[in-house]
Order: sequence, then structure tokens, then C-alpha cells
Amino acid sequence: METTVVALHTSAALVERLKKLWAEYAIPARLVNIVDDSLIWEVIDNGSPTVNVKRRMVKYALAAEDLGADYIFNTCSSVGEVADLIKETAKIPVIKIDEPMAVKAVKNGFKIGVLATLPSTVGPTSALIQSTADSLKKEIRLVQKVAEGAFPNYMKGQLEEHNALVRKAALSLAEEVDLIVLAQGSMSLLEEELKDLTGKLVLSSPVSGVIQFNEILKK
Repeated sequence: METTVVALHTSAALVERLKKLWAEYAIPARLVNIVDDSLIWEVIDNGSPTVNVKRRMVKYALAAEDLGADYIFNTCSSVGEVADLIKETAKIPVIKIDEPMAVKAVKNGFKIGVLATLPSTVGPTSALIQSTADSLKKEIRLVQKVAEGAFPNYMKGQLEEHNALVRKAALSLAEEVDLIVLAQGSMSLLEEELKDLTGKLVLSSPVSGVIQFNEILKK
């Protein structure tokens, strides 16, 4: 029987990117996307996941189980804590797309920059990196920066404006850190460009998350 993976999205930003990566890496599983773009706006408006956001995401996880999914793939760093909550109750494994990125960041730097286009993503991503460092027994220092105004431009389809703000923030952050973590998958297409621009290692979640998930499926 074919393996089924349900990806939970709080916006449509990563849906097409994930589909392309699924095909590029020939992931041996059927991908089903559940998208509720009201979730990310509620997180933004409140600064963190509300009780209603948590309830809806739990319901989507139950829907994934009902359709016979073998795995749940959480794609949004802003709701990482909700994914951890779902892990405790779900009958199937819950995979977080940003976990491999956090491991690589901790292994490759001491001063780690966390660059986001949403303030609500800075905290969860930083917490994930810090907990990863704690588990690896490594001391790190986190430096956070938000590219103010970039995400609204992204959601309006104004990509050049979004990219310009991210570039500016990355250049500023690069002066203080050993490497830069892009806190949102929506920033991932700029990864190589920002490496060249800043001269620093730049990490994002989609590719590393999909590669690790492929390895999990092969075990």
C-alpha cells in the first residue's frame, strides 16, 4: 500500500515549492496538502498560536488520520509548538520540516542569526535551535532580526519588494553572526543568493526537511 503524507500548511506559500521538491527528490509517498491560510494571520495578529489555532490544527491532524495518512508533515515554523502538541496525541508520526535545519545550524556555528519576515516566527525558530543546542550539549548565541514589511509584500505577490527587504536585513545581520537561518520556508528561494551576498552560510528548511524525510521513509 502506498505511503501517504499529509502536509499541514498555515498559508499557501510553500505548497507549490513542496510539490516540486517532492518530485525532484522522488519521494516514494503520496503527498496531500491541507491548507488553511487563516491560521497564519491569526498567529500574526496575536503574536503566537491562539487556542483556536491549536484546536483547528489538531482537527486537521485528526483529518489526516481519518484519510489514512502514515505521516503528518508540519511546514510552518510559527506553529512549531502546536506540532509538538500534536505529536503527543497523534497516532501517526509528526515530522517538523525545520528540525534538520536547526541541527545543521547548531553544528556549524556559535553565533547563529535567525532572520524572519514575521515576528511570530522568530521565537519558535529560536526556541527550536536552542533546544537542539541543549540536546547536543553545545553553547550557542542567538541573534534575531525581522525584515519588517517583507511578509505582507510576499502575500500580495510583490516578490521584488519582499526580496529587497530580506536582502537588506540579511546584510545587516551577517555583520554579527557566523551563519544565518531563514526562519520561514517562504524565504528559501533566496538561500543561495543570500550566501553570495553575505559570504555566510545560509540555511533554510524546505530542502533539508524533505531530504531528511526521504531518509526516514527509506528506513
